[in-house]
Amino acid sequence: MRTASDTRTTARLMNERAVLQALYRHGPCTRGEVADLLGFSRPTTNSIVESLATAGLVVESGQAGGRIGRTAALFAINREVGYVVGVDVGPASVSAVLADVFGVEFAAHEEDTDTSSAAALLDQVVAAVQTVQARARVATDKVAAALVAVPGTVEPGTGRVALMPHLPDFGPRDVQAELSERIGARVLVHNDVNLAAIAEGSSGLAQGIDDYGFMHVGAGTGLGLVINGRLCVGRTGAAGEIGWLPFGGDPLAPGSRHNGAFEAAIGGHGLAERYRERRGGEGPAITVAEVFARAGDGDPLAAEVVDREAYGIAMALASVTTIVEPQLLILGGEVGLQPALLQPVRGYLDRLVPRPPAVETSTLGARASIAGAIALGVQEAREGLFGRRDVSPAAPGAAPVRA
Repeated sequence: MRTASDTRTTARLMNERAVLQALYRHGPCTRGEVADLLGFSRPTTNSIVESLATAGLVVESGQAGGRIGRTAALFAINREVGYVVGVDVGPASVSAVLADVFGVEFAAHEEDTDTSSAAALLDQVVAAVQTVQARARVATDKVAAALVAVPGTVEPGTGRVALMPHLPDFGPRDVQAELSERIGARVLVHNDVNLAAIAEGSSGLAQGIDDYGFMHVGAGTGLGLVINGRLCVGRTGAAGEIGWLPFGGDPLAPGSRHNGAFEAAIGGHGLAERYRERRGGEGPAITVAEVFARAGDGDPLAAEVVDREAYGIAMALASVTTIVEPQLLILGGEVGLQPALLQPVRGYLDRLVPRPPAVETSTLGARASIAGAIALGVQEAREGLFGRRDVSPAAPGAAPVRA
């Protein structure tokens, strides 16, 4: 049974949280301005601000001019109260960024991915976090959350990472728990494409949009799908694994079980290999960028390969559109970011579905996943640092999607 004391404590904590959110959203304010924003009495506001300052969550940040001869202290969120780290684990590189609770970046690090073993890869993630901490001179007890993006599925409840054909298999280990223990801070592991979708909603083309998708086409393929403002992850975290769509190649071929027929055909390696085969299978390996450059220079074989790539991508987008009808679909990844793809993808999609959504190329570039990691990390940090206790639902102004 809740007592009157419990109720008063809960109300106090909720009021503290409201003050913190007001300062977070509006920047430095005087006590009077906070009271006006929230409709609190001056004595209540003064008491709450004093309590938050004692706890180190807010600090004085200057003086505001008042009536003649009078000034009032400005209060702001203490930027040093906590930090977040975002890590993007990719087939080619591992990158890490450390930011404050406003998302302002203080340190970054990137190095080639160690694909020798799962243990070596986890060591590299831990070292990357420690490197940005050292560069920013941030102690571990100041890291409120670390978000790790991986090119695979993360099973809700178990932290098990699976369906990651381009990196060593982590097996049954709870990657999230293991990294949390080794780093000494709360670690959350998420699919990289889902985090890219979160970034599009928080700072990219999908701001203010409730129904959209982010399609990654690079070494692998994937779809981050947001419907009614919520990220769709599925029962086992495998929603959006479009690499296993049953077209683009033979979905029943033995190799398709590993990374999917669609990914084998549309992913960057498949595109480059298709061009090489059209040239008779001779000559050295070629990169995705080189195929598109040759298409732009008038190479008819390269142009044909690019056109078929656009058609394949449009087929996947048409499949998504007929099921959930999003307002916007965004292309990203090494292949998806190629400017030459956008118009032919739009053209094919217009012919494939009666009411096609808008299709755009991501403006976040190769940083989409790590930007999403920072965005979600900031949200987690705010909930942990400013919520004080779990006494109310998600704070106003929180990111429009959740993983």
